[in-house]
Amino acid sequence: SFTVTLCTVTERWEYRPDQELSQELESHTFRFALYPHAGSWEAVPRQAERFLIPPLRVQSAGKKGFLPPRFSFLSVDPEIIELSGIKRAEERESMIVRLFNPSERTVKAEVEFGEEPLSVHRIRASEEVEERTLLEPRGRRVEVEFAPKRIVTLEVTFGCLSQ
Repeated sequence: SFTVTLCTVTERWEYRPDQELSQELESHTFRFALYPHAGSWEAVPRQAERFLIPPLRVQSAGKKGFLPPRFSFLSVDPEIIELSGIKRAEERESMIVRLFNPSERTVKAEVEFGEEPLSVHRIRASEEVEERTLLEPRGRRVEVEFAPKRIVTLEVTFGCLSQ
C-alpha cells in the first residue's frame, strides 16, 4: 500500500479573516489511476488522456450525407505525438493544428487529414507568416519532424474552408 498526500500544513500558520473559507473546508472528489507498464513511459500520456477524457457517446438519427460510417478528421502516427489543439486561423482562411512531442528524442511523425489539404505550412505559434515552412503533403498525409519536448504548429488549408 502507499499514501497520497494532497495537502501539507507546516508550523507556519496565518489567520486571515479577509480570506474566509480559503482552506476549502468542504468535500472534494479526486480520481486517481495507476498504469502499471513495462519499459518506456511513452504510452502513459495516452492512457492518462483516455482516463481523464473518456469518449463521448451520442446517438443520432440516420441522415443521408457524404461521409462514410467511419471517418477520422485527423490522425497522427506514432501515438507518442499528442494533438494539443485545432482551431481556425486568426487572419487567414486556414486551420491551425498544434502537436506536441513529450519524448526526449526526435520523432518523425505522419499526420493524416480527413481530406487532401491544398497546403500545409509549419509556422510559429503566433501564426506569423515570416516563419512559414512549406511541407509537402502526399495525398492526405504529411510527414513532420518533431524535436524533443517541442510543440509544432501547422497551418493547413483545405478547399472547403475558403468556400
